[in-house]
Amino acid sequence: MLDRATASISRYLALRPESGRGYFLKAEHARLTAPEGRRSSTARQAYERAVELAPDDPDAVRELGLLYYGDGEVARATVLLQKYLSLVPDAADRNLIQRYLDGRGSTE
Repeated sequence: MLDRATASISRYLALRPESGRGYFLKAEHARLTAPEGRRSSTARQAYERAVELAPDDPDAVRELGLLYYGDGEVARATVLLQKYLSLVPDAADRNLIQRYLDGRGSTE
């Protein structure tokens, strides 16, 4: 099924190269399949492109924020995680994200 997912995401991006959601899906696929997970260069580049193309996509904003946080880029992470909470005020993971913002979160 992973090969099928890869092919589907590639086809989607070929048809819609400016789709933030397409890049988010590419990043998620890399996060779930690469040994480095979220920290793979493919995931990072795809999350960054997703947020660039769709800056109000809460899923992409959250994941890129968590990636930056895990990489020690706290200032960049803070901006994105605060934006995520503003995009989804009633987020189910609000308390967890707030812990990251308060400096009490884990890096993984």
